[in-house]
Amino acid sequence: DVRMVEGELRLSHDIPEDADACVTLRECFSLVAPEENLHMNIDVKTEGLLVPVIELAREFSLEKRIIFTGACNDDRSLALSLGSDVWRSMWPGQEIADGIAANKKDGSPFLNVAYCMITEENNKALCESGGGFSAWTVDKTYFLRLFLGMGIANITTRNPVKAMELRKEIQGL
Repeated sequence: DVRMVEGELRLSHDIPEDADACVTLRECFSLVAPEENLHMNIDVKTEGLLVPVIELAREFSLEKRIIFTGACNDDRSLALSLGSDVWRSMWPGQEIADGIAANKKDGSPFLNVAYCMITEENNKALCESGGGFSAWTVDKTYFLRLFLGMGIANITTRNPVKAMELRKEIQGL
């Protein structure tokens, strides 16, 4: 989760009370850059951050390893032109069918949704349209196991060690 805080890109889901308590995106990029197989899902919390994030990513040669989600659904063509991509984000209460239609229109391959929005039925419909789900925030073992078994393309979790163990068990990866 990235937002602009006191003129600097920082990692924070909510608006922080103390900017210095949040890691800067620059610090994060410096740690990620050497890990060549590591890609990043940058969830932008406010509009207008795509270009500054990509400009910073270029300093670390990371722009091709970033997928944007969040407040940037209308920025896919801009992201592509700058070497990154945008996966359409949806929030509870929105209709998956509308997301599938929007993805067909703009070519986005994935819908980034709250895990509670994913069912086997809408996963099948999305897969049949040529797309897939990115699920957030999947922390419970039951849902990690379920979504790994369903072949969900991307899972955001606060329990990455467990997710990797289950991934190896279920998918052999």
